[in-house]
Amino acid sequence: MAINMDYSKLVNKTQAQIFGENLARYMDKTGKTKKELVLYLQADPKTVKLWLKGVRRPQLEHSRKISEWLGVELNDLYLDYKN
Repeated sequence: MAINMDYSKLVNKTQAQIFGENLARYMDKTGKTKKELVLYLQADPKTVKLWLKGVRRPQLEHSRKISEWLGVELNDLYLDYKN
């Protein structure tokens, strides 16, 4: 009996978690807040909360703006530094 798995959801979840961890770490390092990020991006606070929790990840344009805002490279938000 074959088990059907959608591996794309697993990959996206992992990428979202990595992004959320990195976003939280860089925000902590720079002393920036979720509220400031919401205002900077003019984004929905619930959406930003989902990014920080690692449930979702932003579209590329928001990712670019976030990396500029934090003063880091775009890759810094997506690379898993723990592995």
